[in-house]
Amino acid sequence: MIAFITGLSLLSLQDAHTLPARSSAWSARSGFALLRIDVPSIPVVPVLTGGVAAERGLTDAVDLGIRYQTDLGYNHLLGPELQIRALKGGNWAAGFHTMAFVRIAGTTEEGLSLGGEASTLASAVVGWRGPRSGLVVGAGPNLQWLLFERLDGEGFVDALPWLASVDFSVEYAWATPWAKALSVRLEAAIPRAPDDPFRVLGAHPRVLFGGHFGGRSLDQEQAQAGYPDDDRQAEQHQDQERNDRANHVEDGALEDR
Repeated sequence: MIAFITGLSLLSLQDAHTLPARSSAWSARSGFALLRIDVPSIPVVPVLTGGVAAERGLTDAVDLGIRYQTDLGYNHLLGPELQIRALKGGNWAAGFHTMAFVRIAGTTEEGLSLGGEASTLASAVVGWRGPRSGLVVGAGPNLQWLLFERLDGEGFVDALPWLASVDFSVEYAWATPWAKALSVRLEAAIPRAPDDPFRVLGAHPRVLFGGHFGGRSLDQEQAQAGYPDDDRQAEQHQDQERNDRANHVEDGALEDR
């Protein structure tokens, strides 16, 4: 049962683009994870999963947030997260994301009353923003610091740190009139436990669909990255016309002299 709990511990890796300072945003995602079970007629089972997150820009390059995630209402994960943008050039950005979390799961089946872990996910992320769309990829280790369970009235604690998995993700987002962006994300956690019976093709894959609200829209991102919107183009055109008129007046005054 603890293997089942650990198999659903995959977290969402985040974007390399950070929020503007003193601005806030939130997101919601839902989808399913794929697990292998010992039933010949149903080799792979989709497990419903979802979560919400809120974040705030401390500076233009540092975000602080909190995230909650659940799987079938059985697994519950909660913890703070920190995102740092280290590099930015044009449409590209690169940075780091980390989250310390506690995950708790419980059921009355098979005598298990409580189980969970305390872990840290650290990842490197690279993001690209274009006209009304964006793409981000990430990868990083999931370090497990504490594993605990209570089975048949007896408790068990394993406090030996170890690398539980290596997580990968790719996400595509696009701008919409009613949200900052909608997105689809593919994730895969590669567990290090050699006897993990729930992996599918050597990993724990997950598909998520989400909405992102607040902060800066992809339209605003594209303007900042060098894709001006219509209003900005009109303003630049007016500035050019004023400069042309001023140069014309100056040229006329010189000819009169």
